[in-house]
Amino acid sequence: MSLDKLETKHPNYKKMQARWHFLYASYLGGQIYKQGHYLRKYWGEDGAPFDAYAARLDVTPLDNHLKSTVDIYRSYLWRNHPNRLLGAVRNNPFVQAFVKDTDLNGQSIDSFMKTALDWAMVLGHMWISVDRPAQSTVSAQEEIELGIRGYVNLYTPQMVPDWEYEKHASGKRVLKYLKVYEMIASDMHIIKEWYQDRVVKSVVKVDPQTGEYNEIINQQTYPNTLGKIPFVYMAPQQSPTNEMCESMLADVADMQRSIYNKLSELEQTIRMSGHPSLVKTAETSATGGAGGIVTIPEDLDPGLYPKLLQPNGSVQSILEAINHDVDSIDKMTHLGAVRAVKGSGMSGEALKTERQLLNSKLSDLADIAEETERKIWDLWFEWMDINKPEDFSIEYYKTFETRDVGYELDILKSALETVTSPVYRKFAEKEIAKLTIDDEEVLNQVLASIDRQPDSLPQNGNDND
Repeated sequence: MSLDKLETKHPNYKKMQARWHFLYASYLGGQIYKQGHYLRKYWGEDGAPFDAYAARLDVTPLDNHLKSTVDIYRSYLWRNHPNRLLGAVRNNPFVQAFVKDTDLNGQSIDSFMKTALDWAMVLGHMWISVDRPAQSTVSAQEEIELGIRGYVNLYTPQMVPDWEYEKHASGKRVLKYLKVYEMIASDMHIIKEWYQDRVVKSVVKVDPQTGEYNEIINQQTYPNTLGKIPFVYMAPQQSPTNEMCESMLADVADMQRSIYNKLSELEQTIRMSGHPSLVKTAETSATGGAGGIVTIPEDLDPGLYPKLLQPNGSVQSILEAINHDVDSIDKMTHLGAVRAVKGSGMSGEALKTERQLLNSKLSDLADIAEETERKIWDLWFEWMDINKPEDFSIEYYKTFETRDVGYELDILKSALETVTSPVYRKFAEKEIAKLTIDDEEVLNQVLASIDRQPDSLPQNGNDND
């Protein structure tokens, strides 16, 4: 295998590499985001007597809407665990071990799927490999003792620099070649190349200055006994090209960057309002701080007297612009109903529609996770040479409770104060009970007690009489 082949990158990889890093940093935030230098530089900022840009980076906070959006989606998607019917293999020790430790790093299948879906939403897609150690064993018992079984690995788009599909006569597109970075260091890369009949693992020496490959230190080739490239492509937002998917939260990341820059402007405006710039001649002496003294030469032209420069920007206008960006993010993500507060201006019908849109989006994500896990299990059964049982099934919950309990309670409370029908009163009381009581046994008792109440209004309209 030549160095040129190892260095080759897919054209789409080259085109998207910077974008993936931006999305990656936008999700993680913190120092990684600061290092991305996503603040616009002011004109002439490089000419300042100190590193003014670094100072602005240090004091500008990141309002991480990308992470909060993923967290909210995740809280709904995984509120109920997927329903897995393992059927005839439920007592198989390999199956039990895989469910409890899917990646050989302690992650259960639920935890692994959560991580995979989170990053797929952020970056656009993820690659999931299903592999098995090539070590030879004598018996299944020996494999159990040594922990030799199928497992999964998660690769971000940045870790898969090259791939190639081929189209079968049936029209199905199948992976023909895939290259992944197993390890990246400043002076060494470990690269694994997957073919349909073999796997090539290379250890390459890297020039720390240029990043170019100098020599292949070690290379091993072993057969791919599965006869296919065991990778699952997970993409929440499918692309017509079938090779590169845009992040479903890309616009949120761009809007978050806009807010980030406005927060820098806000900090600068507030600071300049309290500490305006002083324009003076070189001969004029001035001390800073409250009560500072300015000493001017006696013969100084009055037109050259020191002047204070006040910012023209308005703090309120910047805050309004930030709020507009936040509203835009809520519309993009259909989280307006979730984040709505009293007096937000959203009507009941608007809130209802927003919840329906959110439920639909969450349902689509659950479909993607379910389909991905099924493909993982199919490859795992092939690696383990286990027949997949007919009664084996995986089902993710696809209906999500996105009701605003507080909002509905307010409506029912207002209705009870307005409507005088005893029948309606019973109905409203039952709905309140359903919204506020989680225990099914207690709820049934309360509902029964409401049914036993007489169909008449309390005397004098007072519930306490």
